[in-house]
Amino acid sequence: MEKVFKSLDCLIVLATATVVSNKLQIPPSLLEMSILLHDLLLSLPDTADNLKNNFSKLFETFWTKEKPGREYVFENTLHYLFQVNLKSKSTLKTMKRLWQLRSAFPLIKFDDPSSQDLKNLICESLVSPSFMKKEEGVRVLGSILPLNLDFMKTCHEVIKKSLVTVPKNFIPKYGPIYFRAWQMSNEEAKLKIETGSIQDIMYNAIHASGIQLVKDLRKIIAYIHRQKKQKGVAEMLHRLYAPLLWRSLKILLMDPCPSIRSRTVLGVCQILSAYWQMIPKEVTRTYITTLIEDLAWDNSSAEVRESVLKGIVLLFNCHYCHLILHPILPELQNLFHDSSEKVRIAMVNLLIKVKGLRKVKYWSIVPVEHLLARLATDSQPVARRIMKVIFSNFLPLDKTVEVQIIRIISLIESNPQAARIFFQHAPKFMSLEQVVSFIVLLCSCILRYVRDKKHATDDSILDSEMPKDKSNDLEEDCGNEAVSFDLEK
Repeated sequence: MEKVFKSLDCLIVLATATVVSNKLQIPPSLLEMSILLHDLLLSLPDTADNLKNNFSKLFETFWTKEKPGREYVFENTLHYLFQVNLKSKSTLKTMKRLWQLRSAFPLIKFDDPSSQDLKNLICESLVSPSFMKKEEGVRVLGSILPLNLDFMKTCHEVIKKSLVTVPKNFIPKYGPIYFRAWQMSNEEAKLKIETGSIQDIMYNAIHASGIQLVKDLRKIIAYIHRQKKQKGVAEMLHRLYAPLLWRSLKILLMDPCPSIRSRTVLGVCQILSAYWQMIPKEVTRTYITTLIEDLAWDNSSAEVRESVLKGIVLLFNCHYCHLILHPILPELQNLFHDSSEKVRIAMVNLLIKVKGLRKVKYWSIVPVEHLLARLATDSQPVARRIMKVIFSNFLPLDKTVEVQIIRIISLIESNPQAARIFFQHAPKFMSLEQVVSFIVLLCSCILRYVRDKKHATDDSILDSEMPKDKSNDLEEDCGNEAVSFDLEK
């Protein structure tokens, strides 16, 4: 047998030298012999490893030199090279030999039962260190997977099932395999790979129950995320994520657990605020409607109602949403009188946020009368925040003393009890000098009023038929009874 192997080895050397020559055509007898040897390749014993290797190199030369008839000597060659590269002692050189035959990959008959052994080897390669540790190995797998969509599904299932057993440093390598498979496919195949494999990874990366599995799946999809600057990738990611994210978020917004609803509300608002211009208007409108019309009135959970108001505050960080939110905010007015103190505080915080905006007026959301009523009766935490909203309007320190007195008289006449609370908190919003100056101003007005009132009483008989000199009347100077409070002055 050894003599036979040596004879075959010499024959292979001569055949290889002939194929390597620059002649385009090769003798028909050499092609026939090569086909016969190709059929013998896998049946040779393991003791004839060198001979099998030389056989393979001859057939590989047919492909690298693009010789006629090469399509007849590729199948067993691929089978042999996969077997060799699956061994623990395989080298980078043998992997490169397999990669050089990539132009033969499309000739694999995936639907033919004769290719079942080769397909099994490919599936085994997906979890083999020999393949996954080498860049060429990853390229080989990424080039083969998109060639048959049914086989792609099989490989996808193999990868999913192996995630819990393969070494963790393998997992990020699956990203390039999926991406290369998608990138090399035609449009029809791309759509099937997207929905059958990539979107499935996305779905499980969102919904998988195990934290470690979620992390592993995200490592795979992260590679595709990093390729989003390449043509078509960003559009593909948006198209695949859209139904998953929006549908999933909408389900979470209606989750039976209040804590989940609450956290989802804040998460949705953060997303809308950060990516307002990128999110379709229909999606934005759906979420805003759900927040304002449904979750803001969640009778079962004050936490959810509070989160809606906190979320709207987050939305106001994005100036693109101001015009959309402005007309619908008055619908939240009744939350200012919510039974939960946390909700009332959140509502006042929203008014504080709105107060800093030019296009939105806080009193168009909650009337001043309601603010004063709550200031008079509500708890200290709520009252302190209400003061932040109304202080500068009722006591505008940057205005003239006449305007200040007019505003204060309007406050006292509107709600005396609220005025008392207002002055209790006012020093927190003023410097010591401002407090002293304002007290002096009030005392001056009171003394002047008393003096003028006494003077009017003493001279009532003499002046009963004389017209009053309104230029010196304190009621005009201080805005006594005919005061109208205009917040926009």
